[in-house]
Amino acid sequence: MLRLYYTVCEKNDGPAAARALLAAAWRELRGGPMPPVARTGSGKPYFPGDPIFFSPTHTDGLAACAVSSAPVGADAERLRPRRPGLAARVCAPDELRWLAAQADRDEALLALWTRKEAWAKYTGLGMVGNFRLVRPPDAGIDAATLRLRGCVVTVCSPLFEKIALVEK
Repeated sequence: MLRLYYTVCEKNDGPAAARALLAAAWRELRGGPMPPVARTGSGKPYFPGDPIFFSPTHTDGLAACAVSSAPVGADAERLRPRRPGLAARVCAPDELRWLAAQADRDEALLALWTRKEAWAKYTGLGMVGNFRLVRPPDAGIDAATLRLRGCVVTVCSPLFEKIALVEK
């Protein structure tokens, strides 16, 4: 089971909207009120004693929460032009070469960015250190990137299955 719950929200309402999506997912999957969320030492959220995995994310205009029966990481970014020089700060040399060959560099950069951040959330390592060094593996982990409500969203999971989109 791999679901991506999402909703349109105002920029400042993202964290609360993502939490509300998680609560809705819990009600659908387990029934009743959502239990307290705990965090690992690196900050990855989880439900103690329950095998539901989740990864909330939000950006300007969209909140989402990936929910799965296996570890999961998700990231969303609003599709818009990025500052010059950002790619050089966050991409490895081979990624920069790939990016230079893309027709829509802004969308391609966000696909790379969200893949890296979703991978960091999936592993529980978080966004520490040099972002250029964050390198999701190509084997064993499925990373699906999609456009949703003007945003680029990536979900990383070991589940090779279609993501069920659930709009709230």
